[in-house]
Amino acid sequence: MRVKLHDPNSTDFAIENHYPEGFSDAVLPLRERSFEGNFFFGRGRYREIYFEGIHIGFGCMELSQHTQLAFESDFESVELHFTFRGSSKAHLQDRSFMEFGTNQHNIVYADQATGISEMNATNFEVFEVNLSPHFFQKYLPEDVHIFERFRDAITRKKSGALAKDNLPITPAMTLIIQQIMNCERTGMYKKIFLEAKVVELLLLQLEHLETGQSNPAPVDLKRSDIEKLYAVKELLESETEQSYTLLGLARKVGTNEFTLKKGFKSLFGTTVFNFWHDIKMEKARQLLLDHGWTIAEVSDAVGYKHAHHFSNAFKKKYGVAPSQLKQGRLSA
Repeated sequence: MRVKLHDPNSTDFAIENHYPEGFSDAVLPLRERSFEGNFFFGRGRYREIYFEGIHIGFGCMELSQHTQLAFESDFESVELHFTFRGSSKAHLQDRSFMEFGTNQHNIVYADQATGISEMNATNFEVFEVNLSPHFFQKYLPEDVHIFERFRDAITRKKSGALAKDNLPITPAMTLIIQQIMNCERTGMYKKIFLEAKVVELLLLQLEHLETGQSNPAPVDLKRSDIEKLYAVKELLESETEQSYTLLGLARKVGTNEFTLKKGFKSLFGTTVFNFWHDIKMEKARQLLLDHGWTIAEVSDAVGYKHAHHFSNAFKKKYGVAPSQLKQGRLSA
């Protein structure tokens, strides 16, 4: 199994990766590798994890100009695709066409995909999971028109997306993707964890694509506004111990409170503080389960002045008190 990326006008500059059949390794339960540096298309970094039936890849690129990238693969795949930042268009050799913009997701099928991808000059950030069609179809519900149409496309080996229109990436999807990217388990335990999270992510995508539930009509945002909203999102993700107001956040990135409030909801499908609350609670859960921090330490790390306020918020979110979670971890 092979994937090749190269300049559309030359094969002198190329990246070519090879994988075992079905992504299965005969020696290790899973394989991981990373790439970082200056490439012919710009500066970027990319990390991939693969094991039986599943390939996970994520990374970002810094593109200083409009870029075209030729791609070739020699295998069949269903891709759970998430573009967190940037926009791209893919023209496949079979004349099918796919397009993704900032904060959009869809599920895509391709068999031995060959074509040209176009990306605008920007920071480009993606997360993708490639599944074998056999693995994917185990979880594809029956008697739903949109799914039956996609199943038929797979049978006929016709490339295309499951839903006609991409939908916004939801906060719940973002949290699962963060859990996948930040998983610190190793060996078979990591494989079990990642496979479970991939299925959970697939569940959320299928539900979202079936119902077609999207955000209200988007606010008209300029590119500069979008960059500022992403700066707020990254700030919230990295500074969970801080305390901000909407006005304070807006001033910190050089926008106004109205644009922040309306634009954030339009772009990310949730309010600023609901997003931040979910990020805080997920970080707290990881610190309790994976690192064994005390409740007081975790409370401070996610910005609560009083541990009992944190405990109440945690229980409301997960249905279990942090003390019960720690007891379960210690007795495991």
